[in-house]
Amino acid sequence: MAVLIGSSDGAQYATTTNTYAVSNGEQFYAITAAISGSASTLKIRINTFNTTTQLSLRVRDSAGNLLASGNVASGTNGERSVSVTPFNVVAGQSYLVCISPNAGSPNLFQSTTTGIFGQTGSTFAAPQDPIALPGTSLSAVRRFHMWVEGDETASQSITNVNGGEPVKPSVPATWAATGFSPAPNVATLDGIACTAVSGAGFTPPSIVDEQAAPRPGNRTLAATNSAAQSASATVPVGVMDGYDYVVLAGTLNTGNYSILQNMNPPAAEGDFIVKPIADNVLPTGEFESNEDGDRIHWHVQNSTKIWRSYVVTTGDNGEVIVKRFAKPLTAKTLTAKALTGRSL
Repeated sequence: MAVLIGSSDGAQYATTTNTYAVSNGEQFYAITAAISGSASTLKIRINTFNTTTQLSLRVRDSAGNLLASGNVASGTNGERSVSVTPFNVVAGQSYLVCISPNAGSPNLFQSTTTGIFGQTGSTFAAPQDPIALPGTSLSAVRRFHMWVEGDETASQSITNVNGGEPVKPSVPATWAATGFSPAPNVATLDGIACTAVSGAGFTPPSIVDEQAAPRPGNRTLAATNSAAQSASATVPVGVMDGYDYVVLAGTLNTGNYSILQNMNPPAAEGDFIVKPIADNVLPTGEFESNEDGDRIHWHVQNSTKIWRSYVVTTGDNGEVIVKRFAKPLTAKTLTAKALTGRSL
């Protein structure tokens, strides 16, 4: 068992000043969890019960919602514990540790740190859920020694994405998502939302004309679950079947033999041209092809991630005609086959 919230170090909590807890109220303060895990035990150090016969220990999230509650009966002083239904704890998130006696004012081991809060109307028998925050400041009252233990979970990771092969637009991909509880339900690729996210994998975003989509190359894949557990990995992002891409660099050519003519907005260094494999596009934009007819090329802005489609036609003397496609394109429109005048 690991300490997930708080500390079990009693040296930090040597004083025994009365907590002044009342029978119709609850006292609490916030602790940031250091370790993620499944919490199952609430613990507290008691000096004397005084007239209290039972002390309710509670843990709430930062919004005041009750996560777990259990009662410690009077009798043995010192370290006491109560088992609760396991609940998930996420490192870095804030939790409220709370006490509520059924009578009297128990003396608890406390730190020299002051500044806890009280909530009236949250009775011992039926705690409010959630409590009203921020509560009433009890700045002169010291913090009681309470902590939460449970099984530490392994840190989250996503590995073996698509078996090491590039992920492609709209093509379902697999991954090994470990340490998540529950399984991931949200994922982004290059900052763009994926679909069909599960513990087994995800589907990368589609390519839609004039919309942002993942850029080709090594990009960040990030996964998150409903418990705010997250992990990320760098993965290779490919393009549609029958296509490859070139990264623009150097002094760009926008003349009659360039794929970059008539592009709006103009292409810039670092942008991408996604093209049929048979077409040869140099990093500076010059274009060569032995293919007849029209074909679709894509200009991908590196700065905005927006994809724009263009009809490319080889003219007389090797000149190139580049025009914007007349209708919106989606991944379903794309094939490796060159477009013909009839299909347009």
